[in-house]
Amino acid sequence: MWMQPKRLISAILMLLVGYFLINATMTSTATLESSVVDGPAPLVLFAEGVQTRQFNRDGQLTETIAGVRLEQREGASTTTLTKPKIEFYSDQATTWSVSAEIGSYDNVETFQLSQQVLAKKPGSDSVAINTESLTVDTRSGIVSTKDPVTMTSQHGKLDAVGMTFDTHSEFVQFHANVQTQYEVNNE
Repeated sequence: MWMQPKRLISAILMLLVGYFLINATMTSTATLESSVVDGPAPLVLFAEGVQTRQFNRDGQLTETIAGVRLEQREGASTTTLTKPKIEFYSDQATTWSVSAEIGSYDNVETFQLSQQVLAKKPGSDSVAINTESLTVDTRSGIVSTKDPVTMTSQHGKLDAVGMTFDTHSEFVQFHANVQTQYEVNNE
C-alpha cells in the first residue's frame, strides 16, 4: 500500500495515540523496570520496506521516499529511516536521486540525511554530488549542506564547502572554498 507523506504521518500519529491510550489504562512493573535500565528508549513505531509516493494536483508523480527500516523511539521527536532514498520526478522521469545511510525527520517536509550522502542525476552526462550530511526539503526540492561537497561528472570535478541546490531548476550555489578541475574533450 502506497501512502502519501501526510497520510503516513497521520497513520503514525494514530498508532502513537493508540499506543499511549493502551499503556495509560494498564499498569505494568515491566514499564517501570525498563525505564530504570540504561539504554535506548523502547521502540514506539517501526516499519520495514517503507516507500511513499507523492503526486501533484494533476496526478503526476513528483517524488518517492523509500527506506529499509523506519523507527521512532519513545520520547523522541524525530523518526529515523535507515538507508533512505528520495527521488524527484519531472514529466514522469527521475530528475535527481538522493540516498544516504541514515535519514531522520521531524515533520513531513524536511529530511536530514547523513553518512555517505549521494545525490545523482541519471542520464548520459551523469552528475554525482557526495557529502556527509544534507538537508532535503521535499516540498520545495531544495537540498543544502554546510559540509564539504564533491561534485563529479564525466567532464570534471568540483570541491567546495557548503552548497544549496534546487533539484527542479537545477540551480546550484556553492558557498566557499570552491576548487574545480575541468577536462576539455578535443574530439
